[in-house]
Amino acid sequence: MKNRSIFVVFFLFGLFTTHELCGQSVLEREVICSTGDEFSVGEISLSWTLGEVMADNLASGNIVFVHGFQQSNNCVADGLVSVEVDTLDCLTTETSIFISTSIESPVFTWIFPGGAISNEAQPIVNQPGIYKLNIKDGSGCRRDTLIQVNQNIVIPEANIVNLLDTLTCITPEIVLVGDTDQPNGSTSWSNATANILSLTNEVAISVPGVYTFTVTGSNGCSNGANVQIYIDTLSPMVTSVMGGTLDCQVDSIQLQGLSASNDDSFQWFDPQGFPIGVGSHPFVSQAGTYNFVVTNTHNGCTSNALVEVEASNDIPDLQVSSPGKITCDQKEVILSASSTTPGVVAIWSYGSVVIDSSFQSTVNQPGYYKILVYNPQTLCDQQASVLIEEDITPPLLTADDGLLDCTHPEVVLEVNSIPEDGLIYYWVDPSGVVLNENGPDIQISQPGTWRVEGINSENGCRDTISIEVTQDISLPHVDLEVAPVDCFDQIASLSGYSTTPNTQLQWIGPDGSIIGSGESITVNTSGEYTLKVIGEDGCSANQSAQVQVGVEHQLPNVITPNGDGKNDQLILEFCGAIPSDPLSLVVFNRWGQIVFESDQYDHSWGGDNNGSILPDGSYYYVVKVHDLIIKESLSILR
Repeated sequence: MKNRSIFVVFFLFGLFTTHELCGQSVLEREVICSTGDEFSVGEISLSWTLGEVMADNLASGNIVFVHGFQQSNNCVADGLVSVEVDTLDCLTTETSIFISTSIESPVFTWIFPGGAISNEAQPIVNQPGIYKLNIKDGSGCRRDTLIQVNQNIVIPEANIVNLLDTLTCITPEIVLVGDTDQPNGSTSWSNATANILSLTNEVAISVPGVYTFTVTGSNGCSNGANVQIYIDTLSPMVTSVMGGTLDCQVDSIQLQGLSASNDDSFQWFDPQGFPIGVGSHPFVSQAGTYNFVVTNTHNGCTSNALVEVEASNDIPDLQVSSPGKITCDQKEVILSASSTTPGVVAIWSYGSVVIDSSFQSTVNQPGYYKILVYNPQTLCDQQASVLIEEDITPPLLTADDGLLDCTHPEVVLEVNSIPEDGLIYYWVDPSGVVLNENGPDIQISQPGTWRVEGINSENGCRDTISIEVTQDISLPHVDLEVAPVDCFDQIASLSGYSTTPNTQLQWIGPDGSIIGSGESITVNTSGEYTLKVIGEDGCSANQSAQVQVGVEHQLPNVITPNGDGKNDQLILEFCGAIPSDPLSLVVFNRWGQIVFESDQYDHSWGGDNNGSILPDGSYYYVVKVHDLIIKESLSILR
């Protein structure tokens, strides 16, 4: 958004013509007032006093103007004036002063800061400063105003703050960092060919040259800073290297290496690539290719040269085979060497002790062994060392004992081992049978002493442990009692207990469902009831009892009153006996007529009606005892 000023100018004295006003010298900065007054419009306030010298003009933003005092002819142009003008900056190098007014038939006269005069209504200007505007209306009355055109061409700061300015073998990349006092401005990095490399204040570079950090402020003004990045990747110069030849009289030589600079550092590497010695002239006793590396201590760049150390053909040839390890399975190993040189003698030694005088030797101790091959003709020899390693560490097995009970009729035995992997397992049950199981765990259901052997497949070493599996399946004690039940009782009480501690009691009804817990229950249904006692190990014991609740009877349906003494009377038994309590009996014939009735039946009725013998046939009777009423059919047969 451009910085544009808009200002509405009210020519005040056109509104207050009743006051005696200041006398004005047209477009002069000094105005002398002959009376005082004040006026305000919006944020703009004007005030003056009698005889006041108006040394400063009214200012607001980019606008500076004098009061629109009436002219000496008492004629002031009446109307509203609006002024709009942009601020000049590095992007806006010229701008138009936009004037809009309600003054009738306005004629404009501009006096620019340099004195130039223009009659344009909206002049284009490119200089900051105060512009004088005179507006006349169609009657020749006028208004005078001063307008300030501002300019913002402040150049932003551009600084480069990085510490390194040289690319080297140690520092192949440098991060350039720029800084500015314009947090809202835009930044960029470019190279010498003006290619933009970054739109931030940082850039990573790996090529030497001139780099420019550019900052552009919000006013469009730009500034830049340059940095020269150098490169130093010059490798050091190896000027000479020298090896030599090893023979029977010279068993070591001194390597020679030089470079062109005294500031270089040196390092030799043996034929296997390992660093040797300190400095440029180490002693060596091994034939092969040596690498001489020179490092520039200033830039980290290196150069190298190779040199050969040769062995005289008089030195016997020697090759040594790589031996195995001594393990629990392999108690001995064979040391083996060979030579293509004819007539040589081989001697093996262990420490200071000679153990064999042949190219092969069987040993059973770990450690370093040395072989010497000697040529009696040339007196030259060759020697080498070999290491016999030992791995006889057995695995370590651990396991927890097992417990079988009624809840856990099977248990998994699990072995922990060190090392965890690479073991083969053999399980042996309590009867001594080796099972076809080779894993670290097994599921078993047999108590006793189990053994497991773990063998390390790498070295054949083994460990054996025993695991005790105990069994607890003892049944808990159970005792069930049924309280005596009267023949006419409708409920029965059952109680039970166990002397085994920490048990749980369950009552099971005739249909097999659990009907209660605790030491006693009350039931109202006949049948078989079971008390189940469950121990804390899951084992259980049962005891059952037959319970009869309510009246049990089988009343007769036939009497044969023929005087033979068998079934001559109607005898009514309940629960297998004649009840002692009184009962009533009413006998009906097939047409529902009472043929016999007694409130205190004594079980002596023999098929008569008040002494008259009833004919054979079908009858029925109703018996009432306690609160029980029973109806049964009856046949009289003689």
